[in-house]
Amino acid sequence: MIWNSGTILPRGVLRFRVELVRSQSEIPELYRHRRSKVNEMKKNGIATIAAMAMILVANSVQAGFNLIAPAAAPGANITGALTGFDTEGSEMDGMQVTVYWAAGGSQTLGWADIDASSGGVSAPGAWSLSQVGDTFGNPWLFEALVPVSRLVINAIPGKTVFDIVDNVEFTAGSALGQAISSVMGIDDYDVVAQYSNAVSLNGVFHGDLYGMLDITFNRGFSGRMTFVADTDSADANSVIIPDAVPEPGSVILWSLCAVGAVFGRRRLMNVA
Repeated sequence: MIWNSGTILPRGVLRFRVELVRSQSEIPELYRHRRSKVNEMKKNGIATIAAMAMILVANSVQAGFNLIAPAAAPGANITGALTGFDTEGSEMDGMQVTVYWAAGGSQTLGWADIDASSGGVSAPGAWSLSQVGDTFGNPWLFEALVPVSRLVINAIPGKTVFDIVDNVEFTAGSALGQAISSVMGIDDYDVVAQYSNAVSLNGVFHGDLYGMLDITFNRGFSGRMTFVADTDSADANSVIIPDAVPEPGSVILWSLCAVGAVFGRRRLMNVA
């Protein structure tokens, strides 16, 4: 679907813009904090497996929601560079979003602009997904009027990637990331999320970028859900080629990280 100035937006999208978008005064401060944290981490040399593992531990401890270790299978390679870290909803055109119905079947739509800072997909009377502003701090809105079992976001066709590491910048130009978190509206639905399709930059996989986010609703879902999930963009001259093979050493690094994250989550849950 192509959004344009003549499109009548669902009421939920308009309500979302009013309630959840950060004020202009907050956004500069968010950027300053993000840059200072990147510089601090680089200065102190804190680039460890434990730092990467922390993001999974932190985001898994939430009622009704679990983030499991990413699938390390290769997804794509970016030849070129990232544009920076402040990717907005309007800068992800071309992403493929698929909804799987609880009753069977699925529907896939292509992401497109809504306005200068927001984008989304919409199947009137059935479902919609939208996002306004910088994905690092501003939430996505998913609305389902018909029960669904899965929501899958394939970012690669939109020259976009998910950045999941919050503690330190690993891939050059990605700054700090944010794995899916702050999930609201899913208390009774038993939701599991997983990243997959590891993304390399110029042939090297650093463990923080992924091309796909898969959200499964084990008891089906209908209603309104919001969540935060950071994305980054490849620059206009870059080429993303699917199914690139990351360097073996990088896969081993992330595998160790994933094991540490799962162990840490179990330990936290046992203590709780």
